[in-house]
Amino acid sequence: MNDISDMNGQPSKSEERRAFVVLSVFLAPAVAVVIVGGYGFAVWMSQMLLGRDMRLTRRALLAGAPKTHFVSLLVHCRPERLAEARRAIAALPDTEVPVSDERARLVALLELRDESALLERIAAIEAAPGVLSASLAFHQVEA
Repeated sequence: MNDISDMNGQPSKSEERRAFVVLSVFLAPAVAVVIVGGYGFAVWMSQMLLGRDMRLTRRALLAGAPKTHFVSLLVHCRPERLAEARRAIAALPDTEVPVSDERARLVALLELRDESALLERIAAIEAAPGVLSASLAFHQVEA
Protein backbone atom coordinates (compact mmCIF):
# COMPACT_ATOMS: atom_id res chain seq x y z
CA MET A 1 0.00 0.00 0.00
CA ASN A 2 1.42 3.39 -0.85
CA ASP A 3 1.24 6.50 1.23
CA ILE A 4 -1.26 8.19 -1.15
CA SER A 5 -4.00 5.67 -0.38
CA ASP A 6 -5.87 6.01 2.83
CA MET A 7 -5.73 3.36 5.48
CA ASN A 8 -8.81 1.46 4.16
CA GLY A 9 -7.08 0.53 0.91
CA GLN A 10 -9.23 2.97 -1.09
CA PRO A 11 -7.43 4.72 -4.01
CA SER A 12 -6.89 8.43 -3.81
CA LYS A 13 -8.34 10.95 -6.26
CA SER A 14 -5.06 11.18 -8.17
CA GLU A 15 -4.96 7.39 -8.60
CA GLU A 16 -8.56 7.38 -9.82
CA ARG A 17 -7.79 10.22 -12.23
CA ARG A 18 -4.76 8.34 -13.58
CA ALA A 19 -6.83 5.15 -14.02
CA PHE A 20 -9.55 7.14 -15.83
CA VAL A 21 -7.02 8.67 -18.23
CA VAL A 22 -5.45 5.29 -18.97
CA LEU A 23 -8.85 3.71 -19.60
CA SER A 24 -10.38 6.53 -21.67
CA VAL A 25 -7.34 7.67 -23.65
CA PHE A 26 -5.47 4.43 -24.26
CA LEU A 27 -7.50 1.33 -23.48
CA ALA A 28 -10.95 2.21 -24.91
CA PRO A 29 -9.62 3.26 -28.37
CA ALA A 30 -7.41 0.18 -28.51
CA VAL A 31 -10.37 -2.08 -27.72
CA ALA A 32 -12.48 -0.32 -30.37
CA VAL A 33 -9.76 -0.81 -32.99
CA VAL A 34 -9.46 -4.49 -32.09
CA ILE A 35 -13.24 -5.01 -32.32
CA VAL A 36 -13.62 -3.22 -35.68
CA GLY A 37 -10.52 -4.87 -37.10
CA GLY A 38 -11.68 -8.27 -35.91
CA TYR A 39 -15.06 -7.78 -37.55
CA GLY A 40 -13.44 -6.72 -40.82
CA PHE A 41 -11.13 -9.72 -40.69
CA ALA A 42 -14.08 -12.06 -40.02
CA VAL A 43 -16.02 -10.66 -43.00
CA TRP A 44 -12.96 -10.93 -45.24
CA MET A 45 -12.30 -14.54 -44.20
CA SER A 46 -15.96 -15.52 -44.64
CA GLN A 47 -15.88 -14.10 -48.18
CA MET A 48 -12.66 -15.98 -48.90
CA LEU A 49 -13.95 -19.29 -47.57
CA LEU A 50 -17.66 -19.16 -48.42
CA GLY A 51 -17.56 -17.34 -51.73
CA ARG A 52 -17.11 -13.79 -52.86
CA ASP A 53 -19.80 -11.20 -52.22
CA MET A 54 -21.39 -10.58 -55.62
CA ARG A 55 -22.20 -6.88 -55.23
CA LEU A 56 -21.30 -4.63 -58.13
CA THR A 57 -17.81 -3.22 -57.69
CA ARG A 58 -15.66 -0.87 -59.72
CA ARG A 59 -13.40 -3.78 -60.61
CA ALA A 60 -16.38 -5.77 -61.93
CA LEU A 61 -17.46 -2.80 -64.05
CA LEU A 62 -13.99 -2.39 -65.51
CA ALA A 63 -13.69 -6.13 -66.14
CA GLY A 64 -16.80 -6.08 -68.29
CA ALA A 65 -19.24 -7.91 -66.04
CA PRO A 66 -22.73 -8.05 -67.54
CA LYS A 67 -24.62 -4.93 -66.52
CA THR A 68 -27.85 -3.10 -67.17
CA HIS A 69 -28.18 0.68 -67.34
CA PHE A 70 -31.40 2.21 -66.02
CA VAL A 71 -31.74 5.82 -67.16
CA SER A 72 -34.38 8.50 -66.95
CA LEU A 73 -34.25 11.65 -69.05
CA LEU A 74 -36.18 14.88 -68.70
CA VAL A 75 -37.03 15.93 -72.25
CA HIS A 76 -38.14 19.46 -73.16
CA CYS A 77 -40.14 19.74 -76.38
CA ARG A 78 -41.79 22.38 -78.51
CA PRO A 79 -45.36 22.64 -77.18
CA GLU A 80 -46.92 22.33 -80.63
CA ARG A 81 -44.90 19.16 -81.38
CA LEU A 82 -45.18 17.39 -78.01
CA ALA A 83 -47.37 14.55 -79.30
CA GLU A 84 -45.05 13.96 -82.26
CA ALA A 85 -41.97 13.92 -80.02
CA ARG A 86 -43.66 11.56 -77.57
CA ARG A 87 -44.54 9.10 -80.37
CA ALA A 88 -41.03 9.26 -81.85
CA ILE A 89 -39.36 8.61 -78.48
CA ALA A 90 -41.77 5.84 -77.50
CA ALA A 91 -41.08 4.13 -80.85
CA LEU A 92 -37.41 3.64 -79.92
CA PRO A 93 -36.57 0.15 -78.60
CA ASP A 94 -36.15 -0.29 -74.82
CA THR A 95 -37.62 3.17 -74.26
CA GLU A 96 -40.89 4.25 -72.73
CA VAL A 97 -42.51 7.60 -72.03
CA PRO A 98 -44.66 7.19 -68.91
CA VAL A 99 -45.56 10.85 -68.34
CA SER A 100 -45.70 14.24 -70.00
CA ASP A 101 -47.22 17.55 -68.95
CA GLU A 102 -48.85 20.64 -70.41
CA ARG A 103 -45.56 22.55 -70.24
CA ALA A 104 -44.12 20.35 -73.04
CA ARG A 105 -41.94 18.24 -70.78
CA LEU A 106 -41.82 14.47 -70.71
CA VAL A 107 -39.89 11.72 -68.97
CA ALA A 108 -38.16 9.03 -71.01
CA LEU A 109 -37.14 5.78 -69.32
CA LEU A 110 -34.41 3.65 -70.89
CA GLU A 111 -33.10 0.21 -69.98
CA LEU A 112 -30.03 -0.83 -71.95
CA ARG A 113 -27.14 -3.28 -71.62
CA ASP A 114 -24.37 -1.29 -73.31
CA GLU A 115 -22.88 2.17 -72.74
CA SER A 116 -22.50 2.89 -76.43
CA ALA A 117 -26.13 1.91 -77.10
CA LEU A 118 -27.15 4.17 -74.23
CA LEU A 119 -25.28 7.15 -75.70
CA GLU A 120 -26.73 6.44 -79.15
CA ARG A 121 -30.25 6.28 -77.69
CA ILE A 122 -29.81 9.60 -75.89
CA ALA A 123 -28.56 11.16 -79.14
CA ALA A 124 -31.58 9.72 -80.98
CA ILE A 125 -33.93 11.24 -78.39
CA GLU A 126 -32.22 14.62 -78.72
CA ALA A 127 -32.59 14.38 -82.51
CA ALA A 128 -36.28 13.43 -82.38
CA PRO A 129 -38.64 15.92 -84.05
CA GLY A 130 -39.82 18.64 -81.68
CA VAL A 131 -37.24 17.92 -78.97
CA LEU A 132 -35.39 20.97 -77.65
CA SER A 133 -33.21 19.24 -75.03
CA ALA A 134 -32.78 16.01 -73.08
CA SER A 135 -31.26 16.10 -69.60
CA LEU A 136 -30.06 13.09 -67.64
CA ALA A 137 -32.06 12.87 -64.41
CA PHE A 138 -31.07 9.39 -63.15
CA HIS A 139 -28.57 6.69 -64.07
CA GLN A 140 -28.09 3.39 -62.26
CA VAL A 141 -25.93 0.45 -63.27
CA GLU A 142 -26.74 -3.05 -62.02
CA ALA A 143 -24.96 -6.29 -62.65
